[in-house]
Formats: sequence, structure tokens, C-alpha cells
Amino acid sequence: MKLNKVMASAVEEASGGSGFEPLEEGVYVVRLREVDVKEGQKGPYWVWTFEIPEGESYAGRRFWMNTSLSEAALWKLKEVFNAFGTTPDTDTDELLGKRVKAVVVQRTIQMGARAGEVTNQIDTVQALGESDSSTATGKTEDFAF
Repeated sequence: MKLNKVMASAVEEASGGSGFEPLEEGVYVVRLREVDVKEGQKGPYWVWTFEIPEGESYAGRRFWMNTSLSEAALWKLKEVFNAFGTTPDTDTDELLGKRVKAVVVQRTIQMGARAGEVTNQIDTVQALGESDSSTATGKTEDFAF
């Protein structure tokens, strides 16, 4: 395997630290990398992996979002499919590489080796608007909480 030029440059310029420094809260253009099925304590869920695409500020940064397959959480799956402008019977493989906007927030990790650290999390995903070109840079707009 070989790192792409952007990632290799970022590694070369990296200073100490865990490499998990959170980005500012805001709305970022991201593309879908993969969707995996996991089994949780309360049943199956999907793990959506998004990445800020090349040409954007923070290119290569990844974010993850979980969507439960329980009946009580179906609204969240609907939100994701709506953001991609597709129906829930669409195979997620057809969505790979497609772009949406991710509302990224910061949260404190509660458990595990990184407990107490601040990290990013996707709160919601939204459809790209007409003003959001594929060459938008980094954070597309501020998001108030």
C-alpha cells in the first residue's frame, strides 16, 4: 500500500499527538466511503464511513455515523437516504462516492482507551444544495447550536 500525496504530506508535517484532534463544529462536504453492518447489544446497526474529499480543506478526514435498524430509529435511516436523494430500497453500494453535507459536532468520548477526549461526530447529514459545488472548500457554513 502507498499513501496518496496529500496524506503523505500530512503525515510528514504532523506533530505529536494522537492524530484525533477534532475539527471545528460546522457543516462539511463529505463523500460516502463505506457502510458496514455491526451487531450491537440492542440489535444490528449500520456504520456509515464518510470522508472529506480531495480538493476540500481537511481532505482525508473521516467521520463515522451509526444508524440503528430498530423500528424506533428508522427516522434516522430515512434522513440519510433523503440526504442522498434516494429511496430506502437503494443498495448502499450505489451511494459509495456520492457527496452530502455532514453537520459535525464535538462530543466527549465516554468509554475506552480515549475516554475523556473530545472527538467529532456526525449529528445529521443533508443534501448538497445547488450552491454547494463539488469544489466547495472545507466547512461550507457555520452551524449554530
